[in-house]
Amino acid sequence: MSDAPAVTVALSAKDNAAFLPQAMDTLLAQSFRDFELITVDDGSADATWDILQAYAARDARVIPLRNARNIGLAASLNRILAEARAPLIARADGDDVYHPDRLARQVAFMAATPRVGVLSCGYRRIDATGAVLEVKRPVTGWGRVRMHMFFDNPILHPGAMMRTATVRAVDGYDESYRVSQDTDLWARLFAATRFDNLPDPLVDWRAHGAASMKDRDPARWMPGHNVRRRMLGEYYGGEVELEEALSVMRLFRGYDQEPPTTHVDAERALTRLFRRALLREPLSGLRHLCGVVSVRLAQKAAEAPRAEARRLYAASLRWRPSRAAAAGLARAALGG
Repeated sequence: MSDAPAVTVALSAKDNAAFLPQAMDTLLAQSFRDFELITVDDGSADATWDILQAYAARDARVIPLRNARNIGLAASLNRILAEARAPLIARADGDDVYHPDRLARQVAFMAATPRVGVLSCGYRRIDATGAVLEVKRPVTGWGRVRMHMFFDNPILHPGAMMRTATVRAVDGYDESYRVSQDTDLWARLFAATRFDNLPDPLVDWRAHGAASMKDRDPARWMPGHNVRRRMLGEYYGGEVELEEALSVMRLFRGYDQEPPTTHVDAERALTRLFRRALLREPLSGLRHLCGVVSVRLAQKAAEAPRAEARRLYAASLRWRPSRAAAAGLARAALGG
């Protein structure tokens, strides 16, 4: 290896002793070898620090750091960011499992696609025993990922590879976020770089306790919702009410507990976004937006009372992907 590695793997762990050896083993067994693995024990009460020291004694690529107290994920990752020597940073968590070619495939993509500053991948959601609960193939392509970011987080954080200089340019993670640190970082990078995903599952993401993505506790996810509200406001050039932001997020994600009238209001709000995006976004992004909204409205119409169902079906037809195609023809005619 050269003096400066090609990749810095950034792993912050807190009380991960039960799963940490598997995470470390799968990282150190990567087919791509030119990396440093900077680890932070963020105030663990179990054997996490002892495990990190043992791996460092066996492999010089492992650089263990220890916080005197728990300072949180964002602050721990900023500590790693300050120490990183590589032009690329690959995130990892201490309780996940990594495909042996994850780094190799991401490094190759980043080398071939210099305009992309953040690249993640598909994943398998596993439980505490390692049983596969779900295989997630993410949205791919910059235009589609970009539109998706207004409504949901399409970038798996512990599967992400980032350009170090790009992240440093926005001062890294905002340490005021105890959750949704990644969502906030992506929002601040939104105008500065491109995002994409590799479609294949290269991470086994472990869901247990509060880590479950199915957990919709408002107190836990509200910081992320507020970040997307902020993104919409910056995109519109004005303030966006929280309820408007939540309504479009719920419709786009297909949440089933909302009344039909809420979906009608959300469709109006999405029309506002579509008009704003018309002259800004690649056609792939517009098609993605139209396709998802059309399907969601049709699903809601099938569940709604007859009067509301008619309105939702009509809205669904308006949002067919042909709407984006027609917009593209109009834009081309105008020289856009």
